[in-house]
Amino acid sequence: MWVDFSNLLDHCALISLSGLVSSNEALNINLVRPTSKSGNLRVFEEPFHPTFTYPIFGEDETIFGYIDLELNLDFRANDLKLSLDIQYEEKWKPIGHTKAMDLKEMLKDYLPECMTRQLRRQ
Repeated sequence: MWVDFSNLLDHCALISLSGLVSSNEALNINLVRPTSKSGNLRVFEEPFHPTFTYPIFGEDETIFGYIDLELNLDFRANDLKLSLDIQYEEKWKPIGHTKAMDLKEMLKDYLPECMTRQLRRQ
């Protein structure tokens, strides 16, 4: 049986352009080693993604309002100190009541207090 995936690829491209992102795919988790040089060295070449994120992002596990979104959640290997880096190519401009999801607000209840203070300053 032959399956035509061309429509699926078009559908995926449309979702990407529409600003809908799977929260499971956007969240990258990794361990990092502190180095004497600036920055950290990632322990794993490829980050891993959570199986589910519905407690944070809702039942659909979808984030709205960002194109090419990456939520890089790194834990320092020696003490598990957390760092979060939010990157995206473009954020939707509000149109009426429709606006991009506030990621910092959504994540604040799941991060340590010291981390939420850091997010408020950004």
